[in-house]
Amino acid sequence: MHPDFIKKILVGGTAPKIVVYGLFLVVSQLLYQIGISATEQPIFDEQHYVPAARQFIAHRINTIPEHPPLGIALIAASIMLGGDRPFGWRLGSAASGSLLLLGLLALGFACGLRRTRVIYVGALALCSHFIFIHARTAMLDIYLCAFAIWALVLMVHALFADQPVRKKILLASAAMLWGLAACIKWIGLPGFIMCLAYLLVLKTVKSFSFNTTTNPHSWHNPRYLQGVSLPSLVVFPPLFFLLGYALPYLLLAHENILVAIGEAWALQQIVPAEHAYMSQWWQWPLMLRPVWYEYLERSKDSVQAVFCLGNPFLLLLGLGTLCWSLHNWLRHGSLLSFISVTFYSTFFFFWLLVERQVSYHYYYFLPTLFLLLSCGECFSTYLGAKQRLGAWLVLGGAAAFFIFYYPLISGWTLPILPYFDVWIWFNAWI
Repeated sequence: MHPDFIKKILVGGTAPKIVVYGLFLVVSQLLYQIGISATEQPIFDEQHYVPAARQFIAHRINTIPEHPPLGIALIAASIMLGGDRPFGWRLGSAASGSLLLLGLLALGFACGLRRTRVIYVGALALCSHFIFIHARTAMLDIYLCAFAIWALVLMVHALFADQPVRKKILLASAAMLWGLAACIKWIGLPGFIMCLAYLLVLKTVKSFSFNTTTNPHSWHNPRYLQGVSLPSLVVFPPLFFLLGYALPYLLLAHENILVAIGEAWALQQIVPAEHAYMSQWWQWPLMLRPVWYEYLERSKDSVQAVFCLGNPFLLLLGLGTLCWSLHNWLRHGSLLSFISVTFYSTFFFFWLLVERQVSYHYYYFLPTLFLLLSCGECFSTYLGAKQRLGAWLVLGGAAAFFIFYYPLISGWTLPILPYFDVWIWFNAWI
């Protein structure tokens, strides 16, 4: 590839953003698809979701009614496209993983980051263990995260839209995606509530005379509310939540959608209170109890493993950069920093309020997306400065940890000794 073309991609020039999206789409699909069928049997919760998707295809009743049905329907669509085999189970997850990655890029662009900084954010996201693992696993979380991030992208674009009609369409579309996200997993609901609270705060801030910011990407720019229709934001999520529930169940000839919703919510409250890999919400940032999605003995001395552990380098560094984002939001009014701090807090501390007896480390997946954004915004600031070496060291550290753990998170068959002693740092990880 010609050096001038690479420079145009990195710094702008005449190369369109679609080139950046295309490159990340190709790279992410190669990363997620190679070896996607390495684990030939359903792993972890695939043991529930894949049979439920088969039942859906056969127009039979949902076998896991404690979850909203849209995620199961998407896995069923994946099987119909790719066949009832490991590749088919996970095809939709791989596609959603790439869409999630592109959504992070789009959110960076929408919040005003330069092209080089957006590419830096995308490179960090490629090093995310959570995205990689779930893009290769037929579970609900990758679909949920893709819907949630694109809902945020549409909301930010709506804030910057000049034409009232376009603003209303984008806001309604964002509200629709939040409703559909909640119809995949219930945790989508707090995201919609946070967006609504943000717009109400904007309305309050606008009423004070001290708000004279001219920063086009400030979190509280008064022009964001021009043409905003709060009723549509309130009405659309419940509407599309009900549609997301109703359409799959209509295919299954379910008698009463409202009864199904009530049953699902009730079943969430009586989940069994014991599991080998259960953990508490406060343990997730410290990675005290990760989850083995697969641990299959292939011989006396080797196992096939998928170890669901977030990238330790990014998770711990992200907690530090979140403090930077808090300062950048309050001091400089950065919209992306505001999103990173508030939505991380929303999706993480929500679990403090939930009376759920069993939870797992991978529930931290959605909050960690905002740690990625925080890391990317923080260190990409130095790409054009004298401290650029630090930014590249951070990216190199994230990539090094990803490569180091790759055999353990990708389903390779590995000798038990001596390698596992290198990867497994604490007894609680066993």
